[in-house]
Amino acid sequence: MVIVSSSPSSEALIQKAHQLARHAQIPWLALYVDTAQILRDEDQNRLMNHLQMARELGAEVVTTQDIDRVAAIQRIAREKNISQMVIGRSNKSFFKKNSLLDRLIRETRDIDIHVIKQDPCLERQRIFSFYAKWPVYFKTILYVLAVALLNRFLTPLLGYQAVGFVFLVAVIGLSLFVTLGPTLVAATLCATMWNFLFIPPVGTFRIAAPEDIMMFITYFIVSLATGVFTYRLTHYQRILRKREESTNTLYEILTAMTVAQGVEAVVKIALQRITELFNGACCVFTVQSETLTDIPSHGSMLLRDTDRSLAALSFENACSAGWSTEILPLSQSMAICLKLGERKQGVLLFRPETKRRLSPEQVNMLFVISNQIAVALAKNEFDEEVRKIQILQESEKLHNVLLRCISHDLRTPLTTILGASTALQEDRTADNQESRHALIKEIIDASDRLNHTLENLLDMTRLESGMMKLKMEWFDFSELIEDALERLKKPLTQHELLCLRPPNPIYVEGDYQFLEHAISNLILNAIQYSPRKSKIELRLIDQLDSLFFSIKDEGPGIPLDCREKIFDKFYRIPGSPTGGMGLGLAIAKSIIETHRGFISVGESEKGAEFIVKIPLKDIPQQVRSTPL
Repeated sequence: MVIVSSSPSSEALIQKAHQLARHAQIPWLALYVDTAQILRDEDQNRLMNHLQMARELGAEVVTTQDIDRVAAIQRIAREKNISQMVIGRSNKSFFKKNSLLDRLIRETRDIDIHVIKQDPCLERQRIFSFYAKWPVYFKTILYVLAVALLNRFLTPLLGYQAVGFVFLVAVIGLSLFVTLGPTLVAATLCATMWNFLFIPPVGTFRIAAPEDIMMFITYFIVSLATGVFTYRLTHYQRILRKREESTNTLYEILTAMTVAQGVEAVVKIALQRITELFNGACCVFTVQSETLTDIPSHGSMLLRDTDRSLAALSFENACSAGWSTEILPLSQSMAICLKLGERKQGVLLFRPETKRRLSPEQVNMLFVISNQIAVALAKNEFDEEVRKIQILQESEKLHNVLLRCISHDLRTPLTTILGASTALQEDRTADNQESRHALIKEIIDASDRLNHTLENLLDMTRLESGMMKLKMEWFDFSELIEDALERLKKPLTQHELLCLRPPNPIYVEGDYQFLEHAISNLILNAIQYSPRKSKIELRLIDQLDSLFFSIKDEGPGIPLDCREKIFDKFYRIPGSPTGGMGLGLAIAKSIIETHRGFISVGESEKGAEFIVKIPLKDIPQQVRSTPL
């Protein structure tokens, strides 16, 4: 930690602290303790440049308010876990009793203090807390003259002794509103005027009565002490109030940005707070393909010709530029490079409504908000990279699953076809009619299985690519079920089929071919995962404005923890029998949802049940009158 002030020698202290931190490879910070002393404009500008220099060298800049600088330094050192401290010393105050350096060395433990000698040529003129502009002193003199005039009228009523208390109350009241300098001037003037105008002999500085001498001395001491103590009390209250306001503002900003969802909302809140706090317009340029965007990505600030150039300069040099900085200080806008570590995220551009330079606390608040914007942008970039990695991992996983499934589901029927075809070429098979029919049946069954696998792959490709176009037409859903059962007639011979449907037709508008394929996949799934000779129940219901179709089997059922994944591509329940690519249910779900329908797993005590819901539309008159 380096202690920074408005002294010109602080620049050398910052460079020394940066050198020590870089050599030790540890983070460092620059601390400025605001004791509410009024700084001249040149000192204020120099202080801002020192803090900006520390930021650009990678330091964390901390500003705090406290009357006791030593207490503030020790408090920040404990909070930040400081191990080394850099501080300058004056030739006049080296080891002076109760000086800042003397107190730090005596009261600070477990911290190595590096004392850097200041160049006498760079030592600034000390600015005491009684510094104030001349109009304040002029008004103070007028105020004291007005009180003296009032006391001229009160003297016949109260006496010259009580008038002294009126002067004392006036000093106390003045100390509530001005700095220590005018307070001391007022106390001195009141004591002098009380002596000259009210204490006998009037019109001289001589005091005749000994008791009046003691009263005057006591009054002078009490007025000075009371004025100083009152000033210190009000001064400390102002510091506490200022610190509380800064803390509450920062807390509100961070809370709002934490609650906000998404980088767009976070940056919007941050820009809104900057506009409210510093009375200006602002926007954010982000990075795209390692270069700064030409137009703002966030905010609606009206840009001028020089704003983009200023933002580009700030981004290229990773620094702050423009108004209220050392780089192009005459610019009307201020550009702050948003970076997290060595990674640059963009640039914050801020244009104030007034040209009054920001205080160190305001600049520090502005940089804190800027850092939060940089964190939000970096988090969004990190999330994008994580999503890309997850997509690549998922793609690689699906690729491996697809290869494994294809190697099984294509090789098995191809092996059957190849073996049966080879056997048909043999002479002994050609003469045996029964063997020939059995081999031909194997070839046909294997071809059907291969054709079904290729249809699923083709349908999934079209569904994912968005190339599937529905050919909408009106048809009776009962006829679609009949065609699907006819298509699966052979595998259904191994099961007991129960089909329950209403006698009246149920008209649906949709793509007949795709819906038939979806229903066939659901029925085939029940055939594949239920034991032979078991019952498969189909139920078709027309209820209100929807069609409900359910397929129920007597297989092993679907575990509760697998129901959310059962419709995922290439997913198969652990322990399922071999065969199948895990695409049938995924294709059925996609087709049904394309028709604005819904498919779910029903609650069944035995086996599995799938329920399909398809919305029904008003049937046109020509469909009702045309026989299907």
